[in-house]
Amino acid sequence: MRDRKAFTLIELLVVVAVIAILISILLPALGKARCAARAIQAANIQRQMAIGAASYGVENKQFFPGVNTSGLTALGHIIAGNLDRFDENPGLPVQTLDWMSPALGDELPDERNARFATLMSVFADPAQKWPVTFLGSGNGNVQPDQGAADLAMYLENEWYGEPLSAVSFLQPANFQLYGGDSIVDIQGGGPFGGGTVLGVRRLGQDNASGIDGHEYGSTTGTAVIPEGYAPRYDKLRNQSEKIYSATGTRFVTDSGIPSTNGGWQVDIYGDFCSSGPTFRGSNAYGDMHASSMGLNLPISYRHCNMRMVAAFWDGSSQQLSMTESRDPKYTWPTASRFTASEWEEVQAGYEPGDRIP
Repeated sequence: MRDRKAFTLIELLVVVAVIAILISILLPALGKARCAARAIQAANIQRQMAIGAASYGVENKQFFPGVNTSGLTALGHIIAGNLDRFDENPGLPVQTLDWMSPALGDELPDERNARFATLMSVFADPAQKWPVTFLGSGNGNVQPDQGAADLAMYLENEWYGEPLSAVSFLQPANFQLYGGDSIVDIQGGGPFGGGTVLGVRRLGQDNASGIDGHEYGSTTGTAVIPEGYAPRYDKLRNQSEKIYSATGTRFVTDSGIPSTNGGWQVDIYGDFCSSGPTFRGSNAYGDMHASSMGLNLPISYRHCNMRMVAAFWDGSSQQLSMTESRDPKYTWPTASRFTASEWEEVQAGYEPGDRIP
């Protein structure tokens, strides 16, 4: 009979130790690979929307989709009571501040609620892992309308698609506004449809609103948009340094949970836009908002090492740290004039009156 050899206890411990060392070496590398893959996917989704927005501009006199262009069409239907129109056109915004649907067009369902849910699922950032609440809970400034109630009912009874997160990508609202005293007249149809005269929100006038009394959002402080700027590609300079969209979540509750409003018309920035990282009171990118007080930061800067994935108007993309993203050059039109910021790093780089590159 031959002797059987077996592992000694020491040999077994050595093998276990080697395996543990290999795992400790490989796990960080695997984590970095996952982070990189998610960042690439987030950039690709945003790039897809940027390309679609450029196509929209070709067909709409160089205007890009947003609150003061395609959003005016949506508002005209809301005012006229033509709410069924939201279910007839996949390129119509799901709310007045939605710039995504017009950019994606036929890639979305016709029905408005299904379109909204698709934006929160199929076109979600893969790093957006937080479950979403609904109707802006925890934010007293958010007043849901009937559109939000319809969406809630749809999600409860009819949506059987992928799990929902909040809207994953935000556009700096500064690029959606007009400089100076510009007014868009869409009476009788105009370039964007509708059937009324609507004003556009202007920066630097806290109470400025449209002629019909509807507000389209304001970007708080930091700078003044230059005279003559309009939400058009031919007015947008330095496109390789201007953020088209970035990973971020607009509503975050006082318990640190993402939420959405889902209404047809939402004041200020809605589910799709933000004042941007230059404003310290931003519910998405600041640390002084009355609701979240910084609980939002890991939700918006959710990629590796607390970074955002930003897509630029020229189709390129980049990862930015919190500090880097606060530079006004990324989120304000060229030639805007700096006024003030509560971020020390911004104050160190700009003096009041400085021209933003």
